[in-house]
Amino acid sequence: MSEQDGTAKIRPPTRDRGDAIGAGFMWLAKWSLCIVAIAAGVVARYVGEQIDVRTAPPPESPEPAPE
Repeated sequence: MSEQDGTAKIRPPTRDRGDAIGAGFMWLAKWSLCIVAIAAGVVARYVGEQIDVRTAPPPESPEPAPE
């Protein structure tokens, strides 16, 4: 009867467990990438500072004062 009337209710698609798990994996992947990017920046800065220290010219020693 409802098929003939054209008044059949269309139910919105429901989310099942697979959709929830997929959304959880996407959330986890996004935040993991953010943490890895921040850690890479920290490591790059630390390594950059270490390289600068090693390649800096040695400090000039002052000449001894004449006696």
